[in-house]
Amino acid sequence: MSPAIEDRLPLRRLRHWAETRPDAICLSQPLADGGCHDFTWAEAFDEVRRMAAHLQAASQAGGWEPGSRIALLARNSAWWFLADYAIWMAGHVSVPIYPSLTGDSVRYIVEHSEARALFLGKLDSSDEAAMRSGIPAGLPIICLPLASGPMRSDGSEREWSAIVATNAPLARWSERCIDELATIIYTSGTTGTPKGVMHSFESLCAASGMLSQVYGTGVDDRLISY
Repeated sequence: MSPAIEDRLPLRRLRHWAETRPDAICLSQPLADGGCHDFTWAEAFDEVRRMAAHLQAASQAGGWEPGSRIALLARNSAWWFLADYAIWMAGHVSVPIYPSLTGDSVRYIVEHSEARALFLGKLDSSDEAAMRSGIPAGLPIICLPLASGPMRSDGSEREWSAIVATNAPLARWSERCIDELATIIYTSGTTGTPKGVMHSFESLCAASGMLSQVYGTGVDDRLISY
């Protein structure tokens, strides 16, 4: 195993920058009022650890196996990144879902992947209720800060900010191996039933390494995630 590849493991890099550049900006989230919410590396690492602690507690209470699938149904945002990190830190696999699918497609992906929980954020569709109808009843939902808010009254839907505020940061977690499954990305289903593409941490590291080699990225560069 190449040390260079292993050093690019996402959780390892997150911890490295939180320890070496804690006050540097990690993520900047534009807001609807024209403002911007900045996360330093230390703040991002702290929120990830708090959410991972919640996911680990839910795993223990619900009997989730290591590597269980957790879905992410949301438009791109800073919290999308943090949720992905938290899923990995808790020992699970993320399943991102296009935020513009029909309710039927959402239900198929959630059920096919056997997702044990779902992060829900802002969606592309003007009819969010139709999309949300595809989320199986009883599936635990964590609403990201830009989501339209809880729409259930059975206690299965909670706010990101409330979870982060009430959980201590996870102190220890298992290192994810480079050949472990990291994420399953489903196709949009426009030409048939959505198909899941399985990506290991190695493929993620290879992509980040290629970006650095081709563009010569540095620690002070700013990148736009669209």
